[in-house]
Amino acid sequence: EISPLPSGRYRARYRGPDGERYPAPVTFLSRMDAETWLSGQARKVSSGDWRPPAVAVAEGIRVEEFARVSLSRRRLRPGTVALYDKLLRLEILPVFGGHRIRDISAVEVTDWDNAMSDRPTQQANAYGLFNVLASLAHREINHPDHVMMFTWQTLTNLAARHGWEPVDTHVYVPSVKDLSGQGLAARALGLVGRFAVLLERTLARLGRGYAADGLIIAFRATSPTR
Repeated sequence: EISPLPSGRYRARYRGPDGERYPAPVTFLSRMDAETWLSGQARKVSSGDWRPPAVAVAEGIRVEEFARVSLSRRRLRPGTVALYDKLLRLEILPVFGGHRIRDISAVEVTDWDNAMSDRPTQQANAYGLFNVLASLAHREINHPDHVMMFTWQTLTNLAARHGWEPVDTHVYVPSVKDLSGQGLAARALGLVGRFAVLLERTLARLGRGYAADGLIIAFRATSPTR
């Protein structure tokens, strides 16, 4: 069953083998997209691979299905759609298409990313799209060269929301490469860098790890049940 919505999108629903009616987890930009999704559910039913949606989610959806459904719900320009289709077809699905999202490790992603190093533009675009898909699946898979950074304030605020308070902080502050033998611009940059490092170290000595490059924070539970 396909029905148009006031927004111009389409809603798809079907009746499962158990007699229950199930809606698609997303709405679709076109009727054809909705029909494609329904056809996929019909194939699962006929092959015996169908599971109730709640069970399927618990078991883990595979990357190819998740990518197709997730991207179909987004309003994308034709050029972007063509680029994403190309990246999925050539780079992402041949490696990860049959994987369950929950089973993909950071090591696998790093190996895949490194294998594209001879195609830097394709590499950047494919890795960017993979990160989009991971975020839509509420997954965080960090490449060691693309680590997210947080301030001390952000980290302690996040911990406080879950009942933890900081009791000790250790900081890592790097040294600055000696650029004295370089040009004037390089020497000026070195001076700025040394000042920044001095500021970081000073704040660290004062117990304020706000500006350090690296942080190790010890927490304790604010509730005895934690």
